Amino acid sequence: MRHDVVKDVGRLERWVSAAEDRDGAVVVVTNDSYLWRIASHERGGIDTDFRIHEGATLSGRRQWGPCAGATTTAKREAPIDLVGQYAARWRPFSTLPGDGNTEMRVLVLPVDVPPGSAPPPAVAVADERLDRGHRGAAGTRVTTGTIWQKLERCVSVLPEPFTRQEIVSWFRRHEPDVKEQSLSPHIQMATAGKGTGIYAGRTPLVERIGHGLYRRYRD
Repeated sequence: MRHDVVKDVGRLERWVSAAEDRDGAVVVVTNDSYLWRIASHERGGIDTDFRIHEGATLSGRRQWGPCAGATTTAKREAPIDLVGQYAARWRPFSTLPGDGNTEMRVLVLPVDVPPGSAPPPAVAVADERLDRGHRGAAGTRVTTGTIWQKLERCVSVLPEPFTRQEIVSWFRRHEPDVKEQSLSPHIQMATAGKGTGIYAGRTPLVERIGHGLYRRYRD
C-alpha cells in the first residue's frame, strides 16, 4: 500500500510535467492506522523510503531496503524518482459505525511540478551500469534521474567558470532527451538566490559571477 501511494505520486508528477497548466493531487482515505502511525519496532526496515506516516517527508529517490525479498518487490523493483517534496499531514475524515478500526483519516498530497521536470520511470538496472553510462542500440546514452540530478552532474564536471550555453551544449551531448525549454527553468531555479516554489529549500547548484557566467555554488 505505501509503495503504491508513492508510485502514484511519481505517476502524477509525470502527467503534470507533460504539459503546461496542469496540477493534481494524490488522495488517500483509509481506516488503517498502520499507514499514519509508526510503531517503535518499525523504525528501519525494507520499506522505510515509502512510509507515509504523520510527519514523514517524501522526496528524491525512493527504493526498497537491501533486505527486501523478491516476493515483496516482484514487478515493482525499480526505484521511484520524485521531483517535488511532500509532507504527510493526515486529517480526520469520518468515523465508521461499530467496533474495530472505526477512525478514518485522509491524506492529500498536492502535485505541482514544472513542465518537463519529471523523469520517465526508472528501470531496475545495476548502479555501476548507470555510473558508466549504459548505451542503447542507437548509441545514445541512457540514464535515469530528474533534470535537477542531471544538471547537478553537468555542473560537477564542467571546468569553471562556465556559461549557460556550455550547460546547454553538455546536455545536447550527454542528455539529448532533455529539451532546452525544460532545462532553462532548472538553470534558473538552481542559481543561488533564484529558487522558488518546490526548489526554495534546495541547496543551489550554481552561482552567477558575471553576465551569463557561472561557477559551482559555494556555501
